[in-house]
Amino acid sequence: MPAERVKQHLNQFGRLLRSDRGDADPILTITSVMLSAIISAAVLGSMMMVISFGTNFTLEQTRATGLTTAGKMWSLDANDASAVSMIDSSDVVFYDAVGRHPGVYISRVNGTNQIDLTCRKSEWRLTAGTLTDTVSTFSAANPTCDYGDPSIQPTATSQVISVDGFNSSAKFTAANAGGRDLHYVNGTEVGLSASSFGTPNQSIATRASWWRNYEWAYSQPRVIDVTGDVTFPLSGVKPTSILGTTWLSPTPQGATVSTAESTPTKVTYSPGVVTFNVARSSTVGAVYGGYHEGVTVDITTPANCGPYSVQYDLLWTPTTAAAPSRSTTLTTFTSPAPIDVDQIPNGSAGTMKVTASCPSAVQSGADAVYSVAYTQPLPQPTLTVGTPDPTQPNVHKLAWAPVSSLSSVVYRTQVQKGTGNAWVDQQQATPNPDPTPGKTIAWPLGSTYGVSMNYRVIPELGSTVGNASNEAGIYTQWPPVTGVAWDPYDSTGLNLTTTVSSYTTCPAGTSPQYQQRLNPDLTGWQGWSGWSPSRAASTVLQQGQLAQRLGEVRCAYDAAQYTPTPGEAPQLSWVQPITSIPAPPTMVASNPSSSGPTATVSWATSGCPVNTTPEFRWQDRVDNNLVNGIWTGFTGWSATMSTSVAMNEGAKLEFQVVARCVSSYTWDVPPAGEEPQIPTNGPPGATATMSPWVRPIATPAATTNIWNDTGGTSQPKNDRFLWNPVGCPSGTWVQYRRGINGALYGGLTSATSQDVATSWGTKYTPQVGAECSSAYADSAFADVAGPYWVTNVPQATGVGNSVSPGTVYTGGTVWVSVSGGNCPAGTSTHYYTTDGVGDTYYGSFSGSWGSTGTKTYTTRAYCQGPDARGDDSAPSTATLRVIPPPAPAAPAWVNLCVSTPNDGFQTMHFDGSWASSSWATSYSSTFYIELGGVWTAGKTQTWSGTSGPDAGSYYMSGGGASYFELRVTAINASGSSIYSASADLNASQATSGAYGC
Repeated sequence: MPAERVKQHLNQFGRLLRSDRGDADPILTITSVMLSAIISAAVLGSMMMVISFGTNFTLEQTRATGLTTAGKMWSLDANDASAVSMIDSSDVVFYDAVGRHPGVYISRVNGTNQIDLTCRKSEWRLTAGTLTDTVSTFSAANPTCDYGDPSIQPTATSQVISVDGFNSSAKFTAANAGGRDLHYVNGTEVGLSASSFGTPNQSIATRASWWRNYEWAYSQPRVIDVTGDVTFPLSGVKPTSILGTTWLSPTPQGATVSTAESTPTKVTYSPGVVTFNVARSSTVGAVYGGYHEGVTVDITTPANCGPYSVQYDLLWTPTTAAAPSRSTTLTTFTSPAPIDVDQIPNGSAGTMKVTASCPSAVQSGADAVYSVAYTQPLPQPTLTVGTPDPTQPNVHKLAWAPVSSLSSVVYRTQVQKGTGNAWVDQQQATPNPDPTPGKTIAWPLGSTYGVSMNYRVIPELGSTVGNASNEAGIYTQWPPVTGVAWDPYDSTGLNLTTTVSSYTTCPAGTSPQYQQRLNPDLTGWQGWSGWSPSRAASTVLQQGQLAQRLGEVRCAYDAAQYTPTPGEAPQLSWVQPITSIPAPPTMVASNPSSSGPTATVSWATSGCPVNTTPEFRWQDRVDNNLVNGIWTGFTGWSATMSTSVAMNEGAKLEFQVVARCVSSYTWDVPPAGEEPQIPTNGPPGATATMSPWVRPIATPAATTNIWNDTGGTSQPKNDRFLWNPVGCPSGTWVQYRRGINGALYGGLTSATSQDVATSWGTKYTPQVGAECSSAYADSAFADVAGPYWVTNVPQATGVGNSVSPGTVYTGGTVWVSVSGGNCPAGTSTHYYTTDGVGDTYYGSFSGSWGSTGTKTYTTRAYCQGPDARGDDSAPSTATLRVIPPPAPAAPAWVNLCVSTPNDGFQTMHFDGSWASSSWATSYSSTFYIELGGVWTAGKTQTWSGTSGPDAGSYYMSGGGASYFELRVTAINASGSSIYSASADLNASQATSGAYGC
């Protein structure tokens, strides 16, 4: 170790190195070096390997260069350190504080070759196989960096180097100026009592006499190294050390220095406490049961004799009879190696004592003594089991090798009968426990068949019980059961008895057992009957029921031991015969729609026993053109309960059905190899005949067309209508009924036309109904009405008209008369007359005329039947002459008066009457008033006749009227005023009373 190397130098030159701060310690300024044998080897071979190794060569060179650089930096950091803070074996910090350097120190300079006045902190770490150095610098205001004050923050921090490849054993080691190893936990030096280090590997040499207390207790490193293995890609794993030495030395200030310390004194040692562990040896002692009969003593707490050797005396004292005592001695300067002691028999017990002592000249106090009680374990035996005689599978031979040299070891045998059962001691044949290896065990005849017989052996020596041996087993197979069959069956009534054939080849000590199971009507296998010595089983079967049986045989020793796979008898099948006859079938025939030339017959029966169903066969005959009444012959048996019969509509059918009872398992071919055979015949059937049945005839489709003989809708008087024929099913023929306007003609016909006797101008709608018929049936009629037609009506002839009188005055009355037409019987004559100005008159008529001139009347006529009319006749013309009447006579006043209110300014009333004669057609009267010299009309009335009253009133707004006038005018036929009479009245004449009233 680097620490040991430094301690040797320190002990050799100790007296020369006792200055307080080490200023005169030039030998301690030895520059740390990098042990670079591996690097050198890598460099020597690098030129030849660069091409072939590529990346690995580059990594080799990089790692070697990094180690060299790290060594120089580590050495310089140690040499310049003002203080060292070692956190633990993987974390250390070097502080370089301005003005606080020990010994001879060359200050660092900055980039301008000026003395650097900043504080520098360099932290080295070993983390996951990588060595790193992180440097932080501080301002001149913090000359002690953060040493002792973590709150001080650096001005700059950077990682300056990182080297990987270290293994997990790499660590930092340190020793102080007194040669003592230093151990740190969380930054505190813990000395020899560091529990976290277990037992620290302290220096072999103890404190020399010239080292003072404060030097020996100093916690700052004088030597601080990096040790461990580094893996190189090409060179492999090589040990590496990076060495460093500081100028740090303890100060005597404040230390208590006795005068005795200046003179070396004799040092004595107490062995202290020694402890050890005892375990079986893997190298010494005879081998029994695969293990050595020896022990290994491993001293876990060595005695302390300082720089002197320790003597360890071992004594084995057995407590087991026939086991020998053993002793040995070991003297060592270092931690003692494990000590082997032979002849410790397996199973023996005793006490192992170790006594540790120092050389008598330097020992103070008593020896260190420690005792441990120990029992050498008994090994696990190896057991084998076999059957010495194959004809005696019930005899088993157990064999194993001894597990101890002591003859007093005995073996207890145990057996486990059947997997998972409890282990029990075996008491047969030999005493238990067995004093010597090997044993023969005989079991009762038949008891070992089908049972896993597992054995084990447990070694014992007094109260010492060893582990049980391996479990060795033997299994005896049951002989297979073969040749199983059925004895002849016995069927009496509904009872079936089946018997499995006897089986007498069971091995000695065992007996046969039988069981059966049933599958009725293939509904599923029922449970087994259960094992018993009885070979027979009975079953009650209904008629037509199928019974399937399975039988098995096994050999049994007791209720728990029997043949695992029994022998099987072949599957046996039996169907109980059917003796019952069903009731005669009942039948019904039907005529399904759209079935073509077929009908349907359905039937049913009753009376079949439980578990059976009816089965039928049938035949038919049809009295028509199809088979001409001959029976078709019976069909085969079937469960079908309906069939289609080939027959036309309108044909007669006779039908017979035979019924019998069957099950799903009768009248079939039996499965191959099954015994007994399934029966192939059964009881006779019950026969029934259906009453003759006639198949109905469906109503035919109506005719698709009915038409008039000459076509169209207007025809001559005598006519006929025709229609398309209607098709009927095969074996039938068609017949028609026909009629006109809802009235049928007499009987049916097969013709497709009908004559019709018609009348003039009458509408006719034909109707045809069709039916299909056979010798046994008729269908319903399919009626349809055809399009109507109307018979012709002749044109009217010989039409005339006349006007009477031929000349009239305006406003006179005349008669216009019409005649002729010659319309046939059954029709009527219709006249119409036009006057040339848009007016139309029917028949003879009269009228008055008010204008002069000539008026022409044109008359035409036509013949009208019940549903049609003929063409118009040729026109006939008559003329009327109208002349003006004479002038009317003047109207004659009867009276006329005017009255007003007393004030003369309100309302004027007048009334009067007049009369006239002559040819005036109408009259009008108008009342006028003069207001401001202007005559204004007040009221006008018009009459027709020769006289009329006149009365009225007028509201005067202020009395400005001076004259009133009433005029009556006669109007002739042309509307012109041809005469007028008037009367004037003065208003002032009526102011105080009536005038002319």
